[in-house]
Amino acid sequence: MIIEIYTYVIGGGTPTTMPGRGIETIINHMRILIIASIIFVAFEIMAVCQATSDSVFSVNNKKNVVYGTLGLYPGTACNINYERQIIHSVKYALSSINIRLGFGLYGDLTGSENMFLLSSSFIFGQGSGHFETGLGAAYLFDIVRMNYDKKTDIIPSINAGYRFQKKTGQFVFRTGIGWPECIHISLGLAM
Repeated sequence: MIIEIYTYVIGGGTPTTMPGRGIETIINHMRILIIASIIFVAFEIMAVCQATSDSVFSVNNKKNVVYGTLGLYPGTACNINYERQIIHSVKYALSSINIRLGFGLYGDLTGSENMFLLSSSFIFGQGSGHFETGLGAAYLFDIVRMNYDKKTDIIPSINAGYRFQKKTGQFVFRTGIGWPECIHISLGLAM
């Protein structure tokens, strides 16, 4: 897709001659995604700045997690995710706040699309078993069928479920329900 856009722009083509949505639409969607990302990161930075030094204690050396997710019914989602722990609390029920980036595929009866996820995860509990919630946005795009015209490509990303992760262990297991991952299961490694 990027090669096609480059060919049209460098080769003197106009966005109206490009098959599908056109370069303006793609650029507008990317602008929306960048603005949403900046707002999201700003809120996360404000949350970190408000944490006190006695409420944040980094016992957990594993601040990075990489995991794969498979979600089923009513659609199918398959993606790879990277999570970074921002806040780790030892005094409160909320044990950590993480930022999650993911990339994968989402499909249902109408077809399939690529998916880019940006969300925050709120993990509750101090043991190895945790309750996890997440809220963010997913950007759906199709690099093969760019002529499919939709009103919006950005959808909410929400989830709730169980997470098994020991503070010093490497194994991560997640399961729960949400959107766009539906009923999902995840396996991964903490680093």
